[in-house]
Amino acid sequence: MKNLRNKILLIGVLVFLGAAAFGIYLYNKPHKSVRNITPVAFIDSSDLISEFESDEESANGKYLGKVVQVSGTVISSSIDKEGNLNVMLEGPDLAAVSCQFEKGFRPIQGQFSEGKRTSIKGFCTGILIDVVLVQCLPAEEKKQAL
Repeated sequence: MKNLRNKILLIGVLVFLGAAAFGIYLYNKPHKSVRNITPVAFIDSSDLISEFESDEESANGKYLGKVVQVSGTVISSSIDKEGNLNVMLEGPDLAAVSCQFEKGFRPIQGQFSEGKRTSIKGFCTGILIDVVLVQCLPAEEKKQAL
């Protein structure tokens, strides 16, 4: 009986240590950068929002977790409390595309001025009130989707 209890305790400790090691690995794993990833779609900010508003399930299938390149007019840009750049691209009605840039990215002076047309690529995380892109970087306008 004592031998069985020790075996169960040993297995429990090994499972816990394995889970802890895996958690540490995932926590320290570097994030993918969008820099060298070809976007699955090149789309205008208003069109992206319209797709999510008309059929969120279909839009999630096309864009969720994938790199998307969005073009639109900047309605605001700000730096959050951690020092990360956030840019909002204009959409229909009150909705917008929220672009949260990679940590440490510093824009060129005036690069995301209000009213300026720009193109940004990032990982799409879906829609809340706005369509959200994370780990964003400025994009080149001329590339086409495969």
